[in-house]
Amino acid sequence: MLDELTSAQISEWEAYDTIDPVGKAEWRNELAIASLISVVVNMAKDIYNDPKKGKPDYVTPDDFLIKWGESAEQKPEKQTQDEMLGALLGIARMQGTTDKIERK
Repeated sequence: MLDELTSAQISEWEAYDTIDPVGKAEWRNELAIASLISVVVNMAKDIYNDPKKGKPDYVTPDDFLIKWGESAEQKPEKQTQDEMLGALLGIARMQGTTDKIERK
């Protein structure tokens, strides 16, 4: 494409890029979405919070921003069978269905 543009056209695009950088405004959209998600999550934490446990741990927009450039090698740690069972029992407890679970 650069081979087909004249020097004047390239200069015009460079000038336009200083006014409104192409591709650089995406972080604003990501921040706006992360802010909205954090508000919704914090509202849900307030609604479902057990007052006996104190205030919930609130999240920030930074918790939902994509960390570009970080290693793709970051993999979540594998859960043990006991951790998986604990998570499922927690869900069952919340739904009041622990009496229907058969343990082996």
